[in-house]
Amino acid sequence: MLLSKEKIIIAYYYIALIAFAVSACAVMFDQESSGGIAYINFIIAFTFMVWGVFVLRPFTKGYLIEIPSKTILSFNVYMLWVLVVTIINPVGIEGISSYMNSLFWSAFPILILNATYYFVLHKGDSKWLKKIFLVITALFLLTYYSFYDVDNILMNVHLGSSYYSLYMLPLVLVYPSKIGKICWTIIICIAVFSSVKRGGVLALALAMLTYIITNQLVSKRGKFTKIIIGFCILTAFIAVFAYIGTMGDNNIFERFESIQEDNGSGRTDVWNEAWRLINNQGIVTYFVGNGFNTVVRNSRYVLSAHNDYLEAWFDFGLIGMLLYIISLLLLLKDILKCLKAKKEYAPAMSILGVLIVVLTMISHIAIYYWFNVIVLCTPSPALQVHKYGLPDVLSSYDPDIHQTHNLECILGSGR
Repeated sequence: MLLSKEKIIIAYYYIALIAFAVSACAVMFDQESSGGIAYINFIIAFTFMVWGVFVLRPFTKGYLIEIPSKTILSFNVYMLWVLVVTIINPVGIEGISSYMNSLFWSAFPILILNATYYFVLHKGDSKWLKKIFLVITALFLLTYYSFYDVDNILMNVHLGSSYYSLYMLPLVLVYPSKIGKICWTIIICIAVFSSVKRGGVLALALAMLTYIITNQLVSKRGKFTKIIIGFCILTAFIAVFAYIGTMGDNNIFERFESIQEDNGSGRTDVWNEAWRLINNQGIVTYFVGNGFNTVVRNSRYVLSAHNDYLEAWFDFGLIGMLLYIISLLLLLKDILKCLKAKKEYAPAMSILGVLIVVLTMISHIAIYYWFNVIVLCTPSPALQVHKYGLPDVLSSYDPDIHQTHNLECILGSGR
């Protein structure tokens, strides 16, 4: 029996998601191997082509193109600016291979954002899409743990890969099974705590606290009792994961205690260095930028700014930084609207907001491969507050008229 055109499109998107997960895992392997893997570029190029083909679908005959929300438009403008700035900058001393790699990393989020937005808008499928998210999270976790060395934690260059799973948490928490959500959340928490990454642990703790509070705010039953239970569960989680964080020669408590001594792993030094780079550049690059990942290439520490706003300012100019801030503010506004409408998925999306607020200030999102996970989450709240999404229009929404499926499919309305 031949598959319908619609099922083929849905299957193709799922394949594209898995291809992205595999490419992200390949990047992790590439970082761990130091010397690089021969087929890493092939995997990334193949993944890029898969998404490139899918994102062209809105331009096919008979396809209804709708103007996206302000949030999606803003992210597109920002990411196109990033791509243009990267294109117009010279190849530099690292050669054409490095230049092409920068172009890919700049362009890929555009494909993922738009393909995901229009897929969910037109073909969203609750059951299988949520399972695919779990598969992706499992791949990230397996790759992370495959390199884990409890006795030499801080020597592992792949520690940051725990952020892949952390950024998947909002999508994991829309899974309909309560047991499934709890189990996957525990596994992700273990990964973050075992990485002894202070920024990740802080963001996770605040995110889970926010989830418990917002989950009760949108709930209509036994709010006070559930809040107490939630805080008890959170306390138990912290106790267990704190113990995990003391394993090996390094533990998370000692790392937090040493913040003043090591200046947050030297963050104040790299922030000052990024600020020096910003102020010591020409007037044109001050506003337009220097291109993708140029803080790393120009810093005497050979490190990123560990602050997205400083990073965006030097890499993509004052214009790029402002576009980035506007995009994030619009996304946070969408999340707040979701909370105000008391949608059941709102607590999961509030986690996305907390992760963005915390980690853009003390870590980095915009220039790393896991930015693709962020843009994978972005359409969810954006679609929900689109012209069809607030608050109960979806229940009477006619897909035959608008060629759009009920947007609750990706986030689980609980209806």
